[in-house]
Amino acid sequence: TEKGPNKNGEKGSDALKTAIDQVWGAPTGADWYSKNDGSYDSGVNSFTQDANDYENQYKGHNVASELHNMLMRHKNGDYVNPHRYESFIRFIIEAGKAEIEDKVYYLVAGITEKDPNGETILSKQRHAAIDGKYLNQLPLLDYFTRYQREGDENKFSVEYAEDLMKTWGMKSAPNQNAADQRYNKEAVRKFIWENMMSHDAVLRRLVKGTRKSENMDHDDAHLFIPMADEDLIYQSVVTNARGQQSNFTQEGLANGIAGYTHYLMSLANNAEKPAAIREKMTREGFRDPADLIKKTLGSFIAFESVVNKRNAYGEKYLRLGSNHLDNFPIVDGAKTTREHMDETKRVIHKILKAYHVSDHDINEYLYASYFGEKDKKKQSDHESFMKGFGTRLNKLVAEQGADKMIQIVIDSKNTGELNGFKGEDMTANKDEQEKRKEAAETAVDDDMDMAA
Repeated sequence: TEKGPNKNGEKGSDALKTAIDQVWGAPTGADWYSKNDGSYDSGVNSFTQDANDYENQYKGHNVASELHNMLMRHKNGDYVNPHRYESFIRFIIEAGKAEIEDKVYYLVAGITEKDPNGETILSKQRHAAIDGKYLNQLPLLDYFTRYQREGDENKFSVEYAEDLMKTWGMKSAPNQNAADQRYNKEAVRKFIWENMMSHDAVLRRLVKGTRKSENMDHDDAHLFIPMADEDLIYQSVVTNARGQQSNFTQEGLANGIAGYTHYLMSLANNAEKPAAIREKMTREGFRDPADLIKKTLGSFIAFESVVNKRNAYGEKYLRLGSNHLDNFPIVDGAKTTREHMDETKRVIHKILKAYHVSDHDINEYLYASYFGEKDKKKQSDHESFMKGFGTRLNKLVAEQGADKMIQIVIDSKNTGELNGFKGEDMTANKDEQEKRKEAAETAVDDDMDMAA
């Protein structure tokens, strides 16, 4: 649990470590802390099977729902074992058994929600330990370790976390499997897409994480893939070295397509914020929305053209076939993967027209495919042309300014032409999601056709 700092500004285990050092000598506090930390981890691990039982719904509700129940009991003054709470947090990150909103919400709630004695379930030290353990598996967590609000003394201060919780809220009904029945899911989602996914620390961490993307939760690929730049797409996302595990599953690739619509919509929201707020965000480490929009367009062209069999004609690349393109991605039960893909393409088409790109080149970038072409030189030429998209877009924006690009994305959002996704809980429940997954895994279609 977490109380206020001592006179040296230290909290929790750090304050206790200093006190032990003062009595027994300098190394003793650190030695005690190391042993205590290992003992704490052992206590956390003892609840892993308990978490798994909730995931298998032996208890009648899911893991995230039980996390919520623990929070409510804690706030009401009932004892909640912090080992158990942390174990459930680790489980939903490691096993990918919750939506991304749940992972973020219960990490923040653990250090803010107090019992009648003013204590929280998680200390700030335990929160930091979780972040450090899973940074590469869930790059968003680097926001918690790096972000510092202007005016705060500490990075990701408790005061900032408490302000977030005021917006996110906490609903009191127990045993609710749907996230939006436990808290304001849309508010958490908005924070993830507009804040966390635009912060420099998260975008840098993503590069490290995607080197071992098989460890990531591919249900969260709708966040990871759109944040990757053009080079990272080719190097770590769509490449499948023979004899090694694919970097992303077919379901992950489909989720990635859906993510681009929502990311562009979120970046448009950031671009519309008043200049004073954008300037403050820049000082706090957020990247300029214009730069991120430009990067995301290049990323999409690289990603879509490969997985949609329009580019990169070798055998080492991952592809999506009609079974995945014409069905719903796991993250959205409202629009198919192809509908998401076409939504982003229409926005890019408008941007390229505004920058006076020829109809021929627009067709090559967005629609042309040379699969089945016997003339390998045509394939090679087209591949080189496609890989030059990002460089060309950078030059166009540098010469003509970013205003047209930004305004088209904003207008597309405001007219509903670019409207992202609603999320699985809106029209696709958990059972339908699992059925889709199983069908995709067992389907014999052309998804794994790697040949040109």
